[in-house]
Amino acid sequence: MSAQSFHSSPLSLQSYDDVQLLKLISGGDEAAMLLLYDRYSQLSYSVCLGVVRDASVAEELMHDLFFQLWRKPCCFNPDRGKLAPWIAVSSRHRAIDYLRAHREISVDIADMQIPVAANQEQSSIADEVFGKIRSLMLQMKVEDQLVFRLSFFDGLTHSEICEKTGQPLGTVKSRLRTIIIRLRKSLSK
Repeated sequence: MSAQSFHSSPLSLQSYDDVQLLKLISGGDEAAMLLLYDRYSQLSYSVCLGVVRDASVAEELMHDLFFQLWRKPCCFNPDRGKLAPWIAVSSRHRAIDYLRAHREISVDIADMQIPVAANQEQSSIADEVFGKIRSLMLQMKVEDQLVFRLSFFDGLTHSEICEKTGQPLGTVKSRLRTIIIRLRKSLSK
């Protein structure tokens, strides 16, 4: 733990942006990590839960992501976009990887938990990201919405999407590439 972490508190860091916090985290500042966790843990958890549909697994995946940020804050590149979308996409990837490794696991719908934001700022960030995703989905053709949902929320591979929809592999890949480009543009605003 660095000497800097003894001097900063989450309250004194509230005005820091994500990049500034990550710089402090790379120096071992625990208060900066705590603030970053407070800002984005609910977003990560919500995305993971939406894919794996298991509260304890979603929490574990979310903690793994933040542990990675603690150990290696340089894994996020601010030149490629903002941190909130990166956390959402990274959480989704972790959740999909988990599902692929544990295909036999199924969760009863009664066991699912609905996440609730711990604070107003966290809720507003998640609402903004999900609002942009919802808005983008409403602008899509029905076929694109289906491909997007199957890939991003159900965690299916390209081949599995082809089997479910009857669409050719090239079409599925093309649709997803177009959707990802539009989503990146939407989330970077």
